Amino acid sequence: MRTATISQTRGGELARRRVWSRRGLVRLAMVALPAVVALATGCEPEPAMTETTPEPVPRATTAVPTATPTATSTPTSTPTPTPTATPTLTPTATPTPSPTATATPTATPALVSGVIKIGLSWPDHVLAALAESLAAGEQQDGLVLEVVRRNDLAATPSEEVDVVAVSSPVQAALTGVVLPMPVGPELDTLPASLVAMYRHGNGLAAAPLAVAVRSFVYRSDMFSEAGLDAAQPPVNWEDLAGTARLLTRLRDGLVERAGMSLSLSTVGDDWLTFGWQNGGVVWPDDGGGPVLDSAAFTEAARYFRSYFRDPPASFRREMAAGDATGTLFDTGLAAMEFRDFHELKTRGQLPPEIMETVRLALPPIRVSPVTAGGGRLLVGIAATTRNFAGAVAAIGRLLRPETAAAVTQTAGLAPAVASLQTDLVAADSRYEVYFHTLTFARDWRAWRVPAVIGAARRATPRLALAPDPIEAILAEATRQAREMAPDAGGG
Repeated sequence: MRTATISQTRGGELARRRVWSRRGLVRLAMVALPAVVALATGCEPEPAMTETTPEPVPRATTAVPTATPTATSTPTSTPTPTPTATPTLTPTATPTPSPTATATPTATPALVSGVIKIGLSWPDHVLAALAESLAAGEQQDGLVLEVVRRNDLAATPSEEVDVVAVSSPVQAALTGVVLPMPVGPELDTLPASLVAMYRHGNGLAAAPLAVAVRSFVYRSDMFSEAGLDAAQPPVNWEDLAGTARLLTRLRDGLVERAGMSLSLSTVGDDWLTFGWQNGGVVWPDDGGGPVLDSAAFTEAARYFRSYFRDPPASFRREMAAGDATGTLFDTGLAAMEFRDFHELKTRGQLPPEIMETVRLALPPIRVSPVTAGGGRLLVGIAATTRNFAGAVAAIGRLLRPETAAAVTQTAGLAPAVASLQTDLVAADSRYEVYFHTLTFARDWRAWRVPAVIGAARRATPRLALAPDPIEAILAEATRQAREMAPDAGGG
């Protein structure tokens, strides 16, 4: 029996830690070699225009590509993922440099044996759960998986890896950091909406083990107290603003409870979500670069600002001044919020009896029912791999339900694997709406230059509270975004 080694590095130096093994995916010997790396003309799927009834998310059924062309692309320094203790990746605020080189996957017959190095920057407790799960698995082939703990992937460019953690999939594919993997049976465990999100050329730029969805949550008990029907949540912007006003509670002229909790932080982008719901497009097809000051975004920013003005729809400055970065919903000080329900539930900040009053609904719309969200704990095939088929097989192992469950439960994230999602829905029916909203998710990690999101986020506090004209704020945000991504259109 062959073995697999887990190693740990600082700056790429490996140190042996433990041994484990698993059954390989023999059928991957039939999988085609890498698909062509093609420039993506659209980085984000358009959400459905209308939706009324939550439905389970379908599973991906895309066939394995049969062509075996050579992938040629231009690698750059690997974007560095930034997971936290419950690793929700946050895009960097600086653009990635793009040195030129050519990454060509091996053209030799597919191999599912040998050593496959997996370079991950995830928290240690998540890596430990991954190692334990893989060590407990069976193995009937010669594939050896070696997990390398790497804090800074860019600091060790000479060290070859086969599978790598990815924070910005499409950008990584366009710049040659990762190679597109075939959309075969190994990825059938993922919902079709997630597969579509990371499609690049004839394959996938990355595969997610977890998801995070900022779904629309509200407190049914607060609805009832205000004389509202908890079974009829807001369905559009007008309903949302009106309901927020009715749910806002004042005392001595100050907001004691907010109707709607919206982020005032520079790490928040609720106003951008409103822009997407209004039909706003950050990357027009004209190739002129990102746009944050279009008519759609201006209208959305004005709507966002209305929640911080009298008559109160959300909360006024007096209430927000104490903790502008915190969420009011999980402290019982707000009745509605765009929030990750799974995170809210697993973190246990709300008492169980209060958590039972939390309801989920599809996001209220202006034009489209858009919400922020997408894949997390993303892995892709490194351009440095010498065993493409083995790398695909390794990702297949990571996506197996038992391994994905161990990793995502430890990380505190909802699983991307469809069967595990079904298990959560069976345990709590509210997850049906949660996973259904993946259909409408806009994931900025699929953007060509995700650093552009930083310009949008930095505008948030000024849009909410500053007296400056909205048009001037958005014009400045657009200028900053274009400095980060000159002439980077499409998506």
